[in-house]
Amino acid sequence: MKRFGLFVMISLLALVVVACQPQVVEVEVTREVEVVNEVEVVKEVEVEKIVEVEKEVEVEKIVEVEVEKELGNRGTFRISHGLAWGGTENLNPVDTGRLFPVISMIYDGLSTTGPDGKPKPILAQSWSANDTADVWTFNLRQGVKFHDGSDMTSADVKYSIEHWQGETSTLAGGLALIESVDTPDDHTVVLNLNQSHADFPLLTMDYRAKIIPEGSADTIAETGIGTGAYKLVTLDVEGTTVLEANDDYWAGPPGMAMVEVVGIADAEASIQAFLSGQLDWVDTSLPQAEIIEAQGGFNLIDFPTGGWSAFIMRTDIEPFNNLELRRAMRVVADRQEMVDVALGGAGIVACDTPVKPDDQYRFDPDCSPNPDLAQELLAEAGYGGETFELFISDVCSDWTPLAEVYQQQLAAIGVNIEIKVVPSDGFWTDAWMVEPFVATCWGERPADQILNEAFRSGAVWNETFQANAEFDALLDQARNELDFEARKAAYQAAQELIWLEGGAMIPYHGQGFRATTPCVLDVPAAYEFTVNWADIGITQGCGG
Repeated sequence: MKRFGLFVMISLLALVVVACQPQVVEVEVTREVEVVNEVEVVKEVEVEKIVEVEKEVEVEKIVEVEVEKELGNRGTFRISHGLAWGGTENLNPVDTGRLFPVISMIYDGLSTTGPDGKPKPILAQSWSANDTADVWTFNLRQGVKFHDGSDMTSADVKYSIEHWQGETSTLAGGLALIESVDTPDDHTVVLNLNQSHADFPLLTMDYRAKIIPEGSADTIAETGIGTGAYKLVTLDVEGTTVLEANDDYWAGPPGMAMVEVVGIADAEASIQAFLSGQLDWVDTSLPQAEIIEAQGGFNLIDFPTGGWSAFIMRTDIEPFNNLELRRAMRVVADRQEMVDVALGGAGIVACDTPVKPDDQYRFDPDCSPNPDLAQELLAEAGYGGETFELFISDVCSDWTPLAEVYQQQLAAIGVNIEIKVVPSDGFWTDAWMVEPFVATCWGERPADQILNEAFRSGAVWNETFQANAEFDALLDQARNELDFEARKAAYQAAQELIWLEGGAMIPYHGQGFRATTPCVLDVPAAYEFTVNWADIGITQGCGG
């Protein structure tokens, strides 16, 4: 309510359009790619919702005075980022060093992840496919402006999509199926795919798939000009990056007057900064959440996530280009013990699948620890007792206890592991995708996205350096398949290949824990990449 009422005074007509659109997309998405009489369905739903929204508007008018008062009471919100890229972080949303959560505050995408896990309209109000799901049409929201005052049009969306597909883009692998983009008018974008993809709108939910102004690729890393709820004031990745409210935001003024994003390289230091009153929000693990709870005076929530940590063996170089060796390293793992030790029991066992537990395409074989099979595989691999170096850091809070319990489990079958700790501000540049055996951690993504982004041959973030033509073909088959059960079978067969042949030991998906100061309002129980920062508020008197 704190933002909505003021927006009514600005434009009643825009409010009606905004409020009605999610129902349009909900119908289309839930029907998969059954697009019979699609246009007629869209029109019918819009008419029904406009009637409902007009009733809601009358209610909102009553609270305008209260809303303005709340807006005047907005405070400054403080959060940290982990300096994961050693101070090279920037505002290019598809760059390896993209600065999160800033990019989610200053930019918008075509859609975001809704509460039900399906795409929720943002800059696209609705979308539809042809009957073979290889042409997707997106209808854009009108009246949206960039922070520099220019209008957001289909030309900007086309340019952004081409930017997503750039050679160094972290999204390029998953979006290579976009063959061309047409812009029949300023508010319509048509994506022509080189193959069918029944679930294509899921790819537009990605937290990096943001819309930037046409022609801005060379400067966007510093300027941060987007359409988001917050605007850049100062960029200082190793110090404090400052944002201010975009009160002309298309969805109405956001709930925080200012945002300060502080660079803190050490995860433990972020917790201490929170406990000492220097931060208002921290996402953490169960052991740390219990420490925060014991101190008192904070709000804590927990929620399931698709986030995971893993140990990665490069399949392209010695020693883990040996299939039997890396299988032995994985089948010995007691994953439930890892959940209990590293997460305090707050997780769900995974059998080397990156696909989150509630995803409709998840593959769940039996991966109980099998030390006898591991011994047989070690013999086949010719293992001679050499020591393997495992590179970790404190970038993700569960890595140290996870590495220690894994070290003990491997020692029980005679495999020697030396844990090497790398400074957190250099881990992603100096160890990850460099050394043959490293830790990793990922945020949740839909099945199609994570399998293409992290395991498809040649993908920018294919950290195991897997090159498996059969796996790639299964992903293509899944995308082309319009029948749900057949599509599911293809995605699960791809995950089975990871289990049988891959280089990622993924033991679990963790539970999320979030601590905030009492002044932070409307805190969502959602994974950080899916948070709508415009909806969060903080009362004046909190913050810096």
